[in-house]
Amino acid sequence: MVSRDRSTWIHTSPRDTMRVGTLLLLQFAAWSRAAPITAPTEPSTVPSGAQYTIVDDYSTQWALAGGWGTFGRSADNYCDSCLVQLDHSKVQGGTWSETSEAGASATLSFDGVGVNVYVVCPGRIPLPGGGEAIFSGEFSFKVDGTDAGSWSVDGGQGCTDYVYNTLAFSKNDLADGSHTFTITNGGSGASDLLLDFAVVESHQEVTTTSTSTTSTTTATTTSDPPSESETPVTPPPGQSIPSGPVPSGASFVHIDDQDAAWSYDASFGSFTKGNICESCLVKPDPDQLEDGSWHEYGDVGTATLRFTGQAVSIYGVCPGPISLPDDNTAIFSPNFTFTLDGAAAGSLSIAGGCDKYVYSHRIFHREGLDLGDHTFTVTNGGGSSDLIVDFAVVDVGTTTTPPTGPVITTTSTSSITTATPDPPTLPPAGVPPASPKPPTGSAYIRLEDTSAQAVYNGPWGVISKENPCAACETQFDFTQLSGSTYHELTGQGSATVAFVGTEIYVYGACPGTLPSGGQYLQSFAFEIDGKAATPFKGLDGGCSKNVYSQLFFKATGLSGAKHTLVVSNIQGGALTSDLVIDFFVIKSNGTTQPGAPSTPNDPPTSDPPTGTPPSLPPSSPAPPTGENFVVVDDMSTAVKYDGSWGAISQSAPCKECATSFDFGKLSAGTYHELSSTGSATLTFSGKGVWVYGVCPGTLKQGGQFGVRLAFSLDGKASGNYNGPAGGCSQNVYKQLLFSASNLKTGTHTVTISNLQSSVEGALASDLVLDFFVIDSAGTTQPGSGGDQPAVAAGRPAWTSGPPAPSAWPASPAAPAGRTLCASMTPPLRSPTAVRGVRSPRAHRALPARLSSSSGSSTVEPTTS
Repeated sequence: MVSRDRSTWIHTSPRDTMRVGTLLLLQFAAWSRAAPITAPTEPSTVPSGAQYTIVDDYSTQWALAGGWGTFGRSADNYCDSCLVQLDHSKVQGGTWSETSEAGASATLSFDGVGVNVYVVCPGRIPLPGGGEAIFSGEFSFKVDGTDAGSWSVDGGQGCTDYVYNTLAFSKNDLADGSHTFTITNGGSGASDLLLDFAVVESHQEVTTTSTSTTSTTTATTTSDPPSESETPVTPPPGQSIPSGPVPSGASFVHIDDQDAAWSYDASFGSFTKGNICESCLVKPDPDQLEDGSWHEYGDVGTATLRFTGQAVSIYGVCPGPISLPDDNTAIFSPNFTFTLDGAAAGSLSIAGGCDKYVYSHRIFHREGLDLGDHTFTVTNGGGSSDLIVDFAVVDVGTTTTPPTGPVITTTSTSSITTATPDPPTLPPAGVPPASPKPPTGSAYIRLEDTSAQAVYNGPWGVISKENPCAACETQFDFTQLSGSTYHELTGQGSATVAFVGTEIYVYGACPGTLPSGGQYLQSFAFEIDGKAATPFKGLDGGCSKNVYSQLFFKATGLSGAKHTLVVSNIQGGALTSDLVIDFFVIKSNGTTQPGAPSTPNDPPTSDPPTGTPPSLPPSSPAPPTGENFVVVDDMSTAVKYDGSWGAISQSAPCKECATSFDFGKLSAGTYHELSSTGSATLTFSGKGVWVYGVCPGTLKQGGQFGVRLAFSLDGKASGNYNGPAGGCSQNVYKQLLFSASNLKTGTHTVTISNLQSSVEGALASDLVLDFFVIDSAGTTQPGSGGDQPAVAAGRPAWTSGPPAPSAWPASPAAPAGRTLCASMTPPLRSPTAVRGVRSPRAHRALPARLSSSSGSSTVEPTTS
């Protein structure tokens, strides 16, 4: 293939074998290593039937190696500059993968007894300067690593016209089991491999399979007996798939797709009866869906359910054929793979899709599980597969009762009723065994929950002695907390700590019985360097009183390199888990930690820390560029300022200011600066926004400013940004303060607020705003609609890491007598205390459902 734009390729080839000039030199060459076949002129037959499954080129069962282009996934994903131009209505699922790099390969992993592989044979292409581009087809094959022949069209002369559904390889005498097939492109640059799809043959009906000996997973489809039929363009006919079955009874709990127990890749669309995607091809009837809502994605992506129970069924919608304006028909063929508790749990493929919309379509079922916490994940294979998640049903067992609050039960395919069962009965609350005391000594350092090394994702509460949460159901004694601060989360979310050391310990608090009589439980998951570690389970009945300095996790025997720890709060259906993080202890042996310096490993104190030296924040990614990205300078009239801002430029500098910046390193040579409370707001039209500023270095007369900022997106709190605790040691330009991408295309509003601390000796926060970058793709004026329903919440930027909605520890006071910009308000601190974002669920005292696992106060995995 010839391309003037290589940006569509997955891997950039070091040899530019696809340029027109190279092709012209090779167009008359012939290859004869493989026995030539007569150039095909008609599409090959494609087998259909229950034992045949189509695996499109975009399925995750294919692995591409070398310089490949993948096309047809969206309206703008066709290579207009390529010589080879396919009719996407004639390729399976409208997608194909293409390479003309010698040695590039594609490997298919499959289970079955046979496989047929189909390609497109490109025709001869007239060139603007005369002559023709001739693409040969010269491929070699391997099955299970063993040579399985080769293929060459007319000795390298290729096809006269485009021929779709060209059968390149067929083998139907394999032993029933797992196999791999590899096709490799040959030639010296003029062999063009246009991979379309494969058909895998199995002796069985299309079912999901399981390696479990105690339970089964079923998703059986039915179809006509096997037959050989002429199907040059479309997959086999749609199959008649039944709904359900949906279990019912006192022990079965429904979990809707909108429940917090579900988590989705960011690109999923979330829809309700009042928020239907008018531009989408697939339009389910909301009245046929549980609670009138669904999540949908047509690309490769995952949806994960965390639940507590002994059986689970997953339900979605199988879309039927959809008529297109050009008299074609869109066919969606489900292609899903499943994992349960991290282990493969089968797959589901329906060749040809469903012959009509099928609601309450059970795509997965597993019973006979141990009564406890589990994690289920479904992965959509992409291509022509469309994943629509509706709801799950979990069997919570006979020893437990459903949670308080409405429980959705489906009485028919078109009506939904609610019921409010009696509150559950928990085992008596108790006191867990005492945790070992935190290690101390010169080799250990303590990281407070507010350290920059801890970044938080989710609706965390940031609570301290200076900024208490009077409305919260949980109340803790700040004198019992390290640094008199804590982070609390009752929804789904996580905290990530980057550290250098050989040991790490995580300490927190167990909330006691709430004033209203309710009880929170504890269920946390841990990962070290991307690998799952032993989880933490609190007492089944929760704690009868607040328990402080509770050891949640301990990892020893690590290498002395940099590591990453992730702690996640696990909410499964009815389980209400409350994660309260107090501090971390790291055995660093004196090694410098990443990010801002940590506080010393001293006993807890309510006094603010002092003497934190200035440092540098992690480097920010470069601002995004491209035709869709628009820079909005701080001087733009689109930016509205509230407060005593200084508007400073090279032509109007501030000689009296304590800060001094290099105008040559600023966008347009301008900036706005604020060292008191205030805000800046930008209303923009697009689907992404990035906010850049400057972290001020040591001031002219000595001393430091800090940086403490809060952000909101479309009126909703979106986290905080915090600079180094001791300020920046030098001016840091183009510092990414906040980013939000994958927004619904349309009009949005981002607000950045400067936060001042009331803590004695804390650095004044200085907000230096330089510019914004807007992803304006698909927009013209504010208010324009969009075609992507999924919205990704904005996040403050501590480099490109996850959100850090935390308040920094108090910093040392700046020296007296410093001069601020004349246009700024002189006070260094705001008397208003800073309040962190608080999870609304933490305000309620909901009795949590009983966890079936035994209680434990400490978790000590052996980590190496």
